[in-house]
Amino acid sequence: ADAGEYVARLIAGQPAVASNAPFLRECGITGLPMVQTGFTDRERLRAACAEARFGITSADWALADTGSLVMVASPEEARLVSLLPPAHVAVVPRAKILTGLDELFSI
Repeated sequence: ADAGEYVARLIAGQPAVASNAPFLRECGITGLPMVQTGFTDRERLRAACAEARFGITSADWALADTGSLVMVASPEEARLVSLLPPAHVAVVPRAKILTGLDELFSI
């Protein structure tokens, strides 16, 4: 719920596109006003991302030492959402935040 409230304040009613990641739905992000989600057609997704101010995704992992995200493209996490809009917001569960590459490679 805190993540959803934070993202709502951050986007401040501006147009945004969210990936189809279940975690974003759990946080209430996909239900926010001005957030489009649920795309299955690439061309419709591309058009929405071109108009959006924010792209919102989850990530497979976040690396604390470098601030890097590890994102594997999938139908739920289309990479276009993180790349085409001018600003990218990643919402990651605490359990997916690792210290760095060493910890990632040990998984």
